[in-house]
Amino acid sequence: MTTGPTSAASDTGRSAALLMLVQATILMILAGILVLDVVRGKADGTTQALTEAGLVLVFVAAALALARGLVGGSGWARTPSVVWNVLLLPVAFSMFGAGQALVGTFVLVMAVLTLVMVWRTPPLDISED
Repeated sequence: MTTGPTSAASDTGRSAALLMLVQATILMILAGILVLDVVRGKADGTTQALTEAGLVLVFVAAALALARGLVGGSGWARTPSVVWNVLLLPVAFSMFGAGQALVGTFVLVMAVLTLVMVWRTPPLDISED
C-alpha cells in the first residue's frame, strides 16, 4: 500500500465524496418525507409538496454526481462541490435564526468539513511531461 501524495489525495477525495454522499442521503430522506406527507394528507398543498420533492431529488442527483466525481478524482467536481457547500453556510445560519440550533449546527459542520476535504483534494494535473 502506498502512502505517497497520490494515496493521500485519493483518501481526501474519498472523504469528501463520503460527506457528499451523506448530504445526498439526507436530501433523499427529506424528499421521502415530503412525499409521505402528501400520501398521508398532511401536506398543505399537494402540488407544492410534490414540486419540492422533485426539486430535492434533482439536488440528490447533483450531490451523487459530485460524490462520484470526487471519489474518482475528477477535477471538474471540485468547484461545484465548493460552491454547493458555500451555499449551505447561509442555510445553516438561517437555521440558527429560526431557532433550529441543532439543525443549523449539523448543516454548518457538514458544510465546513466537506469544504475542508474538497479544498485539501489536490487539483488535477493536466500538464504534459
